[in-house]
Amino acid sequence: MYLLKSASFKNKSLADIKKCILEPLIKNCQDNEIDFCESGFAQYEIIPLSKKQLKEAE
Repeated sequence: MYLLKSASFKNKSLADIKKCILEPLIKNCQDNEIDFCESGFAQYEIIPLSKKQLKEAE
């Protein structure tokens, strides 16, 4: 499981956020630690969560 850490959105629609962040995140989260949105409006870092962190989050 991965945590989406620090994302910034500038008045973008949910469809834009889904297309720009969620889809690339799902596609690339196992290959990349940092990804940048192609449109340039959002930047995010993907943090792998340990089993201990997952239990703490529950």
